[in-house]
Amino acid sequence: MIRELTIRRFKRFEEETFDLQGHVVLAGPNNLGKTTILQAIAAWSLALTRWKQLGDFQRHGGQYPWAPIARQAFLPVPLANFEWLWHERQYRGDVEIDLTSAAGWRVCMQLRADSTEQIYVRPRADAEPDTVRAAEVLSTYVPPMSGLSIGEPVYTRAKQDQLLGQGRPGEIIRNLLLEASQCGAWEPLAEAVRRLFRCELLVPDGSGADIVCEYRPEAFAADPHEPPPIVESFLRSTKARESILPPILTEAGIHGLEYTRYSDIAVVMTRDEVHPEVIDKLDHIQQALGL
Repeated sequence: MIRELTIRRFKRFEEETFDLQGHVVLAGPNNLGKTTILQAIAAWSLALTRWKQLGDFQRHGGQYPWAPIARQAFLPVPLANFEWLWHERQYRGDVEIDLTSAAGWRVCMQLRADSTEQIYVRPRADAEPDTVRAAEVLSTYVPPMSGLSIGEPVYTRAKQDQLLGQGRPGEIIRNLLLEASQCGAWEPLAEAVRRLFRCELLVPDGSGADIVCEYRPEAFAADPHEPPPIVESFLRSTKARESILPPILTEAGIHGLEYTRYSDIAVVMTRDEVHPEVIDKLDHIQQALGL
């Protein structure tokens, strides 16, 4: 877990410190730096990982050696050239990303300008070799969702990282599901999908040219007072209530309802309506909404 993050000369920040203890949600208007914070954490992780590949954890002349990173390999931030990474595009000197963990260790990664196609990275000298060797924060910045590809073969981790760095996370969704199915992450993931969307997530098949990922809808909730959270959330939206729901409710035989909650649909039905008919009407509404 991360306790504190300090960013110096990275993108929009000259120098800022962020308290990141516990579970943190970054919220606010556009262009305030929310994405920059996430990218800084991912850049720290990438820089340390690449530097460790040198295999030299000793200081020389009081400083750690530099490790090069090419622009194409700098996955956290898609860049036309490296000057976009520096504050106000002043491409000189060092960017510093200083991370303190909840465990108490602290490592500041330095990024030094070289050319528009390459930078150098190293830990700042104030971190002890044993600390640098043990430090690790597994982090991936996933940009806003891109469209799913028609077909998706099994990719290597390097290819997945490349597509993420290019802002194309939608093109590795099946790979991530396949990886999840091969480890302990699958059961909690499948249960979360079942609970939120009322469908069964089938185990992906990666044996063919493309990964096959499918799901099976569950029968609609027998109790209309306990709708799937995703359905409840959608039906509370202004667009659903004002533009989409009225004609659908009318078609389902429910008239004159000022919809505020999902369970209100059931309230207007009479007691002589048997249980299967209730399910049928609610199922009609869900299918019409495409949920």
